[in-house]
Amino acid sequence: MKRYKVKERLKTKIVKERRRRKIVLAVTGILGILAVCGLLFRKVSHTLMTSKFFEVKTTDITGACITEPELIRQYLNFNGKNIFCLELGKSRNLVINRFASIKNANIRRRLPFSISIYIEERVPIAEMNIDVARVGIDQDCVSFSLPDSYEHLPVLPANLSDKNRDLCVSFLNGIYELPIYRNIESVNIRVSGGLEFTLKSGGLVLFGGIENVEYKLSYLEQIIADMGYKKKEIEYIDMKDFCSEYKEAVVMPKSKDRI
Repeated sequence: MKRYKVKERLKTKIVKERRRRKIVLAVTGILGILAVCGLLFRKVSHTLMTSKFFEVKTTDITGACITEPELIRQYLNFNGKNIFCLELGKSRNLVINRFASIKNANIRRRLPFSISIYIEERVPIAEMNIDVARVGIDQDCVSFSLPDSYEHLPVLPANLSDKNRDLCVSFLNGIYELPIYRNIESVNIRVSGGLEFTLKSGGLVLFGGIENVEYKLSYLEQIIADMGYKKKEIEYIDMKDFCSEYKEAVVMPKSKDRI
């Protein structure tokens, strides 16, 4: 009986020893494989990051209408650099901070040697003329240069205070989707207070406060349509006192159309 128990203990010990050896061999094998993979990874990484085959040859830019694409290319200067060594997140922040007209940017690798940049530009809703240069202003009152080829926008005086500029921009942003926006030549704040704007046809509109804007503009569009139907040009329209209780506006046609 004792011999049987001794044999069982020896057998159990041998089985456990074999299991330990298998575990040690398995762990050693895994570590060896990981070490080889690490060496291969380092070698492959070194090859990828030093190979001339992966040097950037083209930088494609889409979405840039205000910002000159070539200026973006020159600023980032990707060409000739290894595509895997570029810090695209850092480059994105740099280009947004450098060009005020760029609101957002998405930069991607296109292996083996191209970079794609997707630009989201700010949308100007007004402009100023400063030292002959065109300066666009978006709804957040961010200013940036406009190319001469860009469409005409309502013009704000260059000497407007920040407060009055913000009022004009707020007004234009509120009517940006309305037809009247395309008919506005310039916008200003009167010395006595209240907003005024010039129509592209040359007529001056004394608009007053910017409360109930859509209601006032609806009435204004009726006046403009009526004057157009009568084939009369507008000298000015005074509706600064117009409100829901006082629905009146003074309309003065140009002298040649006065009776």
